[in-house]
Amino acid sequence: MSTTITHGSCGKTWTGAGRAHCSGCHLTFSTYLVSDRHRTGDYSDRRCLHPSAVGLVERKGIWGGPSPDPTKREITWRD
Repeated sequence: MSTTITHGSCGKTWTGAGRAHCSGCHLTFSTYLVSDRHRTGDYSDRRCLHPSAVGLVERKGIWGGPSPDPTKREITWRD
């Protein structure tokens, strides 16, 4: 069973406890590790890059890494 989570500040919802939602740009990522890829700068001056600028792709409203097999258009996301 999937867990539905809502971010209080922006109201966006997603499923899956392993997801990461950025409190800076309010985008949702497949994992915390993937979310870290869109952040740049020293920890005193962290900011968001657009996820596509670091090679991430959006599927069903969630940003993640590209498919390891370029012939596949979809990745099965875990919920």
